[in-house]
Amino acid sequence: MTQFPPTSWTLVVACRDRGEQGRAGLERLCRLYWRPVYWHLRARWARREADALDLTQSFFAWLIERDLVGRADPGRGSFRGFLRASLDNFARNERRASSTHKAGGRERFVTLDSIRDTDLEPPAWTAEADFDELFAASLLEDATRDLVERLTAAGETTDREAFEAWFLAEERPSQRALAQRLGLSPSSLRRSLERTRRALRALLRQRLRDTLADDADLESEFALLFGSRS
Repeated sequence: MTQFPPTSWTLVVACRDRGEQGRAGLERLCRLYWRPVYWHLRARWARREADALDLTQSFFAWLIERDLVGRADPGRGSFRGFLRASLDNFARNERRASSTHKAGGRERFVTLDSIRDTDLEPPAWTAEADFDELFAASLLEDATRDLVERLTAAGETTDREAFEAWFLAEERPSQRALAQRLGLSPSSLRRSLERTRRALRALLRQRLRDTLADDADLESEFALLFGSRS
């Protein structure tokens, strides 16, 4: 078995486990990557919505059936790059066969019931950038959910409310109005927002580190994916 650096590709390492840890790792990978996979099929391979959804599920079933995740080589770069190459190979073979690869009785990790209408709205970015952009969006959504849950569990109600109002609300209030609403001084609000921003960036870095073969690539990958929004 290939030896992985202790802080690299940890999701892939988890997927190699045949028990609950492996299942949890696969489910998380599918949750993080299904939208990039779906929109890559729509944009690059010109698949219609229903077809792309079916192929997305079939692609993950194909990865699991062939144990491609477990045999992935971290020495060849990021997991994101591996997944994109695997997807193109899958889509190319499927097109050559002129038939959709059905998952049959195999377990599916991406289900139609979990997909929201907003997940199927066309992205604003270009087709060439869709996979990386959607991967970044998936990481950001997952890290944001994690941060809100952590703040709630820790009883950090003020930090959570400030974070949600400033970073997540459709209409951002002024800092003065938000500080008054939360009963904070302007400086206290700024410190609260800076704490949650740092926490979110740390969670994003941890998730990104899980998909890289070398920690030395972390900062360049982070800048590539989040530089314009961090």
